[in-house]
Amino acid sequence: MRTLIATLLFALTAAANSIGSVPQGTGIRGLGGPSSSDYGPDGRGYGGFPKPDEWPTVLFRTEPKYPDEARKDRVQGTVTVRLVIDAQGKPQNIRVEKGLGHGLDENAVAAVSAWLFSPGRANRITIAVPISVEVRFRLPD
Repeated sequence: MRTLIATLLFALTAAANSIGSVPQGTGIRGLGGPSSSDYGPDGRGYGGFPKPDEWPTVLFRTEPKYPDEARKDRVQGTVTVRLVIDAQGKPQNIRVEKGLGHGLDENAVAAVSAWLFSPGRANRITIAVPISVEVRFRLPD
C-alpha cells in the first residue's frame, strides 16, 4: 500500500508591525493569517479578538487520512482551514476556507481538530486567536 505523503502547513502571520510570526522549530510555514487591516485602531479584530503579542504554536498534531476516493481519483492539493485557537490551546470554530472535495476537506478538519496548541498571549494573558492552517495532500509519484 502506498504511503501517504501529507505536509501540514500551519499558518500564523503577525499583524503589520510584527516580523517572524511563525515560531522556530515547528517545521511549518506561515500562510497569511491576520494583517493590519484585520485589526482596528483599538487593536481588536476578527469579531473582537485582541491582537496577540505571542502567537499560538503547535504542540501536537496528527496527520490527515487520505480518503480512498481522493486516492483513486489522484486528487492532490491544499485545503485551507480557518479556526480559532482558544485560551486553552484547543482548536474551535473550524471551517474550510478553500477546499478540494473528495473527502479531503472533512479529513483536514478532523486532523486539525485533534491538534493541540500553546495559546496566544496579549499582555501575558492567554487569549483566543484566529488563524488559518493549510493542510497539503500529496500522493507519491
